[in-house]
Amino acid sequence: MNKEALQRYVKGPLEFLKQACFAESQLIEDIWVKECGYHQWNRRNEKTGWKPFDQSRGFGGHEYHCLLRTEVDIPKLWNDRSVRLRVHTGADDIWNNDNPQFLLFLNDELSSGLDVQHREAELPDTPTVSIVLYSYVNTNKPNVFLAISLYAVNTELESLVYDFCLAYETALTVEEFSEAYLILSEACLDTLRAIDLTSLEALQNQQMLSHARKKMMLHLSRFGDSGRMNLALTGHSHIDMAWLWTLEQTREKSLRSYATVLSLMDRYPHYIFSSSQMQLLAFIKQDFPSLFARIKERVLEGRWEVEGAMWVESDAILTSGESLTRQIFWGKRWVKEEFGKDQKVLWLPDCFGFPATLPQIMAGTNLSYFVTTKLGWNETNRMPHDLFRWEGLDGSEVLAYFVSSSDYEPIGAYPKKPGNETTYNGVFTPSQLLGTWQRFSDREMLPTLLYLYGYGDGGGGPTKEMLEREERLVGGYPGLPGVTTSTVRSFLESIDVPNDSLATWFGELYLEYHRGTYTTMAEVKRLNRSCEQSAMQAEFFSSLLWLLGDDAYPHAAFEQAWKQLLLNQFHDILPGSSIKEVYDLALQQQENSLQTFTKYSRHAMEHIASLIAQTPADVVVFNTLGHNQSGLCKVSGCNATTVQDIQGIMLPSFHDGNDLYFVCPDVPSKGWKRLVLGTACEQVPSAFSWQERSLETPYYLVRFASDGTLSRLYDKEGKCEVLAPGGKGNIVTLSVDYPKEYDAWNIGKQGKDMRYRLDRETEYMVVANNALFFTIQWSQSWGKSLFVCQTTFYAHSKRIDFTLSCDFQEDQLMLRSEFQVDIRSPKASYDIAYGVCERTTHTNTSWDEAQFEVPAHKWVDLSDESYGVALMSKQNYGYAAKRNTLSLSLLRAPSHPNGTADRGEHHFTYALYPHEGRYQEAGVVEEGYALHQPLLAVKTEQHNGILSSEASLVSCPDTGIVLETVKKCEDRDSLLIRVLQLNGKRVKSHLHSLFPILEAYQCNLLEERLSQLACNDKGVALSLRPHEIQTIELVLKH
Repeated sequence: MNKEALQRYVKGPLEFLKQACFAESQLIEDIWVKECGYHQWNRRNEKTGWKPFDQSRGFGGHEYHCLLRTEVDIPKLWNDRSVRLRVHTGADDIWNNDNPQFLLFLNDELSSGLDVQHREAELPDTPTVSIVLYSYVNTNKPNVFLAISLYAVNTELESLVYDFCLAYETALTVEEFSEAYLILSEACLDTLRAIDLTSLEALQNQQMLSHARKKMMLHLSRFGDSGRMNLALTGHSHIDMAWLWTLEQTREKSLRSYATVLSLMDRYPHYIFSSSQMQLLAFIKQDFPSLFARIKERVLEGRWEVEGAMWVESDAILTSGESLTRQIFWGKRWVKEEFGKDQKVLWLPDCFGFPATLPQIMAGTNLSYFVTTKLGWNETNRMPHDLFRWEGLDGSEVLAYFVSSSDYEPIGAYPKKPGNETTYNGVFTPSQLLGTWQRFSDREMLPTLLYLYGYGDGGGGPTKEMLEREERLVGGYPGLPGVTTSTVRSFLESIDVPNDSLATWFGELYLEYHRGTYTTMAEVKRLNRSCEQSAMQAEFFSSLLWLLGDDAYPHAAFEQAWKQLLLNQFHDILPGSSIKEVYDLALQQQENSLQTFTKYSRHAMEHIASLIAQTPADVVVFNTLGHNQSGLCKVSGCNATTVQDIQGIMLPSFHDGNDLYFVCPDVPSKGWKRLVLGTACEQVPSAFSWQERSLETPYYLVRFASDGTLSRLYDKEGKCEVLAPGGKGNIVTLSVDYPKEYDAWNIGKQGKDMRYRLDRETEYMVVANNALFFTIQWSQSWGKSLFVCQTTFYAHSKRIDFTLSCDFQEDQLMLRSEFQVDIRSPKASYDIAYGVCERTTHTNTSWDEAQFEVPAHKWVDLSDESYGVALMSKQNYGYAAKRNTLSLSLLRAPSHPNGTADRGEHHFTYALYPHEGRYQEAGVVEEGYALHQPLLAVKTEQHNGILSSEASLVSCPDTGIVLETVKKCEDRDSLLIRVLQLNGKRVKSHLHSLFPILEAYQCNLLEERLSQLACNDKGVALSLRPHEIQTIELVLKH
């Protein structure tokens, strides 16, 4: 019998058997309702406020919560039966985020969650049962209908149905007329013949049902071993911290899902579950301590795995290196404190690409294994391996595993082109079990693969049906892989054996998809970058103040602010792919973190300045960077008009009638310099000459076109044109942006052909023209939007700053700026988390062509051997360097899931930095840091002080070393310094300190000591490999 005939023969009777399992039922009619809000399940015992619940009318609404209460007497005729509660809604056959979802309490004890995938619960064996449903619905109007019923279940028939469904679905999946198909089809037919289908009463014959099950087992036992095809099964429920729902709803989703997991664990002793994201467990501990206690019991038992390492499953390409480190630091620390366990797996199944520095960050935080599914979503090229050694820029290696769960493709239809997405939400169908093996590129290397199963995002994880199937597969099954249950970590440890055949992948794991997430929701990205920079400044200043003995280090405040920042780096919040309500809260939380860091920085700066001996005319300039910095400073509301250093040397300055601007040279690394203010009347003449759209600066000859672009930029020092012949700079464009799918995530392909320039003739207005800087402004309107651009040239620096302000009111358009430069190089360099990586500028291969938009942080640099140009950004992440064009993506305006995304006022700062030589020698790294963390000037009253006029807390003379982070250790009274090597060279140098060094240690990124370092009056000797990250701990005398 072929598959079509089998379906005609079996499908109808099987549906009848499914319904017959629940033939005896009783509708619960006496239900009471009380409206409530978020996290108000404890109001279930209140005596007042309850009203009769009318099941004939709909209920629900936007973010609607209520409590439903009833009490039932179990019919005596059902005393020897399995009695279950079932909920029915108007959306029982679909999955969405607005379905009614419930937290079920039986006899005042939390039982489980209920949702569209988990619609029933076993009732306790008591004559009377009190039932409370804490309910959530999210609809536009009260249009959800609910029925609650009791069922007496024919468990023997239910078991037979489970047997039958698995055999039938497997038969329809395997190849027609294969050995497995013949066994399975005959098992279905022979079993069906043994069942009396004439009536529901006939199906109560337990002996007949038992005989039919034995027939099925007899047929299935004829199949031999499944051979090398095996799966390690792990239950999982991927829960987005926020996405199409709010953070508050996520807290309830995790409660419902984890309560369901625990309920099923009580009934299925083989069930192993793996959870990630320590923030979710922290929420549960706070919201429902007794549930958290039950989770701890299962963790200690070994059936509930807590892995993943990160505080949340954060975005990995937009977050800074320090943020990625803190995600792991706080995640691992919390698990160690709560469960006494270490973690070895970095679990990021749903993130949109991974930087080339991540293997080193993993190695530095004692993580051995990396797991994702997302690279299976590539739209152009399929990754050649699903199991490999992943090598970072410095040579660090970790074992990478790509979960390959996807549906089986019949022989002849496989392999598909890239795009048959792999999933971490396995639904335990025979098709997926086979498809997992079929899709895995390196299956010849492993006897067993990992299979994750369970509904995510509030879907409650694995279902009873999945667990029943798992029981039936143990020991072998015709046509399907053999199975065992396992934790994720145990599986990875079992395959982590020496293997010369294992491939190595070097560098980033670029996702050829979701490139729009580098740009969508610009404001949340701006605040993220500001928070990251402000956090490091606050830690530096507070550490210095602590060492001076004048203040305690604010550990608790920083931990709270950091965790709020880390939370909003979740991979659907920071990328901009969530609903508007998510950002209403996220932006507020980011502002709160920013205010905390800024408050402590300001407090520490003012206090430190007060410890430096000053006259009334003095100002202290602070440098938070890890190298000496010269730059423009501003003192607001200052009457002084001149500035000189303490040796009396006059510094370039300008007073605009209210504020004093000056250029301060060589402020020490992580330190300060005191300057003296004066009131001389003479102003230094302008360093710039402007006439009819032509400008001469100390560094450039510039010509502006009539449309606001740069038509010429000649470097006087380099004696060359920066722009290509006929090329322009700061070309502002709007590209049509209608992605095929995933609107907020993907970039539309129309932009190449449907692109508009801001090319109207514009008038220029000189905003500033003085000894220090020159600023010119133009404005243009386009559609419903207004754009104002200011371009600033400096007398002290070759960097050219662009500030583009706009009131953006367009739909499905992408805003960019690009520069057509006179540089040709096959590769460009990009600033990324803790490092610099290279990418091609050509489109020789499909891999090159797919990287038409790439993520970076502070800058992209295109250089030949003698000259180069860097494009920098203070808040954007989407870059491109193709052929001789550098471009930066500024805004998008997608419609889904947030129809207001990016509409409104924005202010972007980006810069062009032409230079001689390559980025390594030209100060590109330092200039990129200076754009983000300029010098800070503090003016205080006259006072005596104990500190010198100029000092550096820590410094390293080598320009190839960046002192990224300076902070107090979390658990010891010592100073921690994160040291980066960003120019790809071996470096030997010394780390110096303002305070005498008593001891020095090499640490990992978790602040754990690895080895003691020699130190002397020269400081601590440093030796770094190319691209290496080191963490140095200094025990200081203070």
